Amino acid sequence: MMITYTSILLFMAGYFIGSIPFGYLIGQIKNIDIRQFGSGNIGATNVYRKLGLWPGILVGFLDFFKAYLIVSIIFSFNNIPLSLKLILSISPILGHIFPIWFKFKGGKGVGSTFGLLAAIFGWKFIILWLIIWIILLLTTHLMSLINLFMSLVLPIIFWIQFKTTTAIILGICLTIIIWWTHRQNIKKLLKGTENKIYFYKLNKI
Repeated sequence: MMITYTSILLFMAGYFIGSIPFGYLIGQIKNIDIRQFGSGNIGATNVYRKLGLWPGILVGFLDFFKAYLIVSIIFSFNNIPLSLKLILSISPILGHIFPIWFKFKGGKGVGSTFGLLAAIFGWKFIILWLIIWIILLLTTHLMSLINLFMSLVLPIIFWIQFKTTTAIILGICLTIIIWWTHRQNIKKLLKGTENKIYFYKLNKI
């Protein structure tokens, strides 16, 4: 029973921490409602396109850290079974994508997913993951395509690490979530109209 109560509290904490809209808050500092521009998304990519590189990086880091923080806390509970920890770890992702504050319309969950991966697999893994991600981004300039491509390996790495059905299901769920949040990008990619990312806005702070 105690595990049940703890799990519910952790899931709620994960959701609400994950739902902190850093992209929106950074925009408000500039007196800009980021939801009124571009894709209307409150994530780092839309912030980058409107406010520039460094605000985009800041939002990406904060979205990363909020998931890293709560998932690290979840995995610190030794009395909670691994399968339940894996299930609870998706809570900040859900909070980020479906924040209650904005009628459940938030970001795409990529930055927060990176935070989840860092908390579960460690910093050596996430540094390697980010290096590959950056190299592919600098090569293709299509962030959405890279996110979609790299999400496909999530079920595999969860299986390699844990070799449990729950782990595979979590990996599949994360892949499905990323593909679902990128559904408009997929349409643009198929039409050849997807916006490319070029790091030339260094002077926009």
